Amino acid sequence: MRFTNPQFRHRAFISEVSGTPSRSLARIDDRPIKSPVRYLTCRFSQKCCNAVAFCANGTLSKTECLRSVPSHTVPIGQRSLARNHCSELRLCLKTCTQYEPPAYISIKKKQMKNFSNSLVTAIPQLLRRVSLPCAILACLGLAGQVTADDLPLGLKPVPIPKDNPQTAEKIALGKQLYFDKRLSKDNTVSCASCHAPEKGFSNGERFATGVGGAKGGRSAPSVINSAYYRQQFWDGRAATLEEQALGPIANPIEMALSIEDAVGRLNKIGGYKSQFQKVFGTDANPDGIAKAIAAYERTVLSGNAPYDKYKAGDKSALSEAAERGRKLFFGKANCAACHAGSNFSDNSYHNIGIGMDVKDFDKGRVAVSKLGGDTGAFKTPTLREIARSGPYMHDGSLKTLEEVVEHYAKGGIANEWLDEELFPLRLNAQDKADVVTFMKEGLASPDYPNHKAPKLPE
Repeated sequence: MRFTNPQFRHRAFISEVSGTPSRSLARIDDRPIKSPVRYLTCRFSQKCCNAVAFCANGTLSKTECLRSVPSHTVPIGQRSLARNHCSELRLCLKTCTQYEPPAYISIKKKQMKNFSNSLVTAIPQLLRRVSLPCAILACLGLAGQVTADDLPLGLKPVPIPKDNPQTAEKIALGKQLYFDKRLSKDNTVSCASCHAPEKGFSNGERFATGVGGAKGGRSAPSVINSAYYRQQFWDGRAATLEEQALGPIANPIEMALSIEDAVGRLNKIGGYKSQFQKVFGTDANPDGIAKAIAAYERTVLSGNAPYDKYKAGDKSALSEAAERGRKLFFGKANCAACHAGSNFSDNSYHNIGIGMDVKDFDKGRVAVSKLGGDTGAFKTPTLREIARSGPYMHDGSLKTLEEVVEHYAKGGIANEWLDEELFPLRLNAQDKADVVTFMKEGLASPDYPNHKAPKLPE
């Protein structure tokens, strides 16, 4: 990776360490420097790096500079470094609870040939200079992966924990548990009640509804492609699908059944007891329940959408309106700043202003991370099959995709912690309609995983 200015060094500074309103962990310092510095590396394309260095050298005016930087990057002196270029490294730093601020890591330019090389080089220095009590490789999702031949077009191999390999028997068991209402206190609610296949693996309502009609304060996030998330739930409080699986069972406003009672019920059902013995070599237990449900959820995948076919070379896969929407999505509509990658999610957390116009607002990610900049921030959901899973946002407050686009077009709802990627967009009515068309048509798969409830054990 080469810079046009030989004296320019890329600096990324960890600013989110003391509860400051700034949302970004990594920020660009565009001042040319003469002495060696320590800095974090993020994955830049060469074009992006050259554009940044070119601007930093003062060759272009600010306006010209903004035009020269690719739409998926962030201009010098403006918002933070694009998350889709350094999300994995930033995520590790955010999810680990202890590190010494401010932390810089020295990385030579020759070690930054690409993201993989630079990150691998950075890890030993991270471990030496920064206290990271979590397993950094796990944070980066470097565990085993599914490489099935029938993986939907456009998707990457599914990360699989080494202690929970996929097997057909385990997946079948997990699917039964997912649809079984006997895992709720009064036998009326299952995982599928709030995450129904026919409703985009959500529930079609503003809030999740549990036993006795109890309602929470957040919408039911879709299970589709949740295998690719680095954490689960809107606030990321569960590190894995396994950890997530048990939460709703015991939650008093969801399934309201203690895990102990759930285990007892399953072991009284001969069909379940024999399956647990076959799959895990034990009777039903919390670990087996969690692993089985997680194994099934990793099969709820959506790909092979018109957009994927378009990327694969079929330029007729998108309608004219969807193609216009695609260009806007990755261009001036700025959607891809957060909805990035093959799953259309940067796996990060953002305050987009939803619900922030009331006094007692949902605090979001900050309750987990304890970082002030995460106040009111929620996880970026996938946009695959998004037309099926409304209403939208963590509080289900926006009923349609048209409302969603309008929210972003106006720059969100102003608040102290509003994400730097939120700003008024210059979109006309046709632009907005085209973006919606791209999401509705371009990201909907003809192979939608409309799973049906299996026959349950007796």
